[in-house]
Amino acid sequence: MRFSLSALALAFVTTSFAEPIKRAQYPAVSPDGSTVVFSWQNDLWRVGKAGGMATRLTVHAAVDSRPVWYPDGSRIAFASIRNGSADIYTMKPDGTDLKRVTFDSSTEIPTAVSADGRTIFGSTTHWSRGDLFRVRSGGGNLVRLTSHPFEASFSPALSADGSKVYYNRGAYRETAWQKPQVQSASLPEIYVADNTVPLSNHRRVTNNEFTDLGPKPVADGGYVYVSNKGGWPNIWKTGTGDKALTTLKDGTARNVSASADGRTVVYEFESELMILDTFNATNAVMQIEVPADDRSNPVQDITLTSGLSSLAVSPDGKRIMAGARGDIFMMPERGGTTRRMTTSAGNDSSPVWIDAKTAIYTAMEDGKRKLKSVGIDGKLKDFVSDSTKDVMGASLSPDGKLIGFHRGGDEICISDTTGNGVRVLAKGNFMDAYDG
Repeated sequence: MRFSLSALALAFVTTSFAEPIKRAQYPAVSPDGSTVVFSWQNDLWRVGKAGGMATRLTVHAAVDSRPVWYPDGSRIAFASIRNGSADIYTMKPDGTDLKRVTFDSSTEIPTAVSADGRTIFGSTTHWSRGDLFRVRSGGGNLVRLTSHPFEASFSPALSADGSKVYYNRGAYRETAWQKPQVQSASLPEIYVADNTVPLSNHRRVTNNEFTDLGPKPVADGGYVYVSNKGGWPNIWKTGTGDKALTTLKDGTARNVSASADGRTVVYEFESELMILDTFNATNAVMQIEVPADDRSNPVQDITLTSGLSSLAVSPDGKRIMAGARGDIFMMPERGGTTRRMTTSAGNDSSPVWIDAKTAIYTAMEDGKRKLKSVGIDGKLKDFVSDSTKDVMGASLSPDGKLIGFHRGGDEICISDTTGNGVRVLAKGNFMDAYDG
């Protein structure tokens, strides 16, 4: 029997979100602490501080991010690249009354709004690699506030009375959290200056080789910020002393936001949004859901003419399995709908039929290769694995009774077709097995 396969049509199915979402970014808690706006999948969303079902505020195809509330809670400023570069827009908290504020070809990121709502503060690349600016919330020209010759300034925030501007300055800029345990004189420090044009009477507040990011002043005169001075980036607060509000490990806290009274603090940690009650000292993951409706169709049909590997025909000649894009797919011999048989994050490859209804393949799980079986009904089972060595590259004996495979780079083993009775057939240098 002869098969000719010029293209393999693959159907990818994405699941609708019926469980809490991951990787929400740039949370902004409302001044009264009741509501959180965040960016997820390039749109802005709103949810109560208790979590639950979120409401989409923007629907543009471009990236909308970096929301910041007006102090009276009447509007939200944010950055959007819907016109090529990051400009500032504002809208009401329900997503209506959208207005564009800046029209420059540079990047403008809003981080604070004056108490009267008339002025937006932020950072820009308009004059250099990074300076602070202010602009009328109704639109107008950027007004430059800083001009350091060597280091970038970013993340301005206003003191409770509006007389001071807290901000960051340093070579590493906002992404310093990506180096969670690094110490360097180039890492961002926190400064405070008088709220004049340009800023005046600059004073360095932190002076160390740690990362100190995103100061958010609160009503008691202190400010909340991110620092790795305790090891991992965590949430800290100044005021009556300087103390850590969280003691998280093995991850990075970042992009902190605080309510006006400082009680409610929201921030990112790894793939989660976290909410911290500083009065009760409770810290928890925000469980956020979105409506089960996708921006695009959940099923995507694509045609591949290359990139296929390990083509295997079933013993009865009715089906074909192949590795593609890290998964195993099955299609009828005469063509038709292709089924995706595996969906793991690891690389699945090298399918081999052991009978007309079952194939085994090499799977990558938890950093180790192992053999798994997949039935034409889609059921997956472990076949052969080893806690210390990779198991890979299966083949079926001519009589269909034994399975041969590599264990590590120094053993060839065999088993029966159920994966039992494993024994070593030969030892030697078989490192080329890792080449597939």
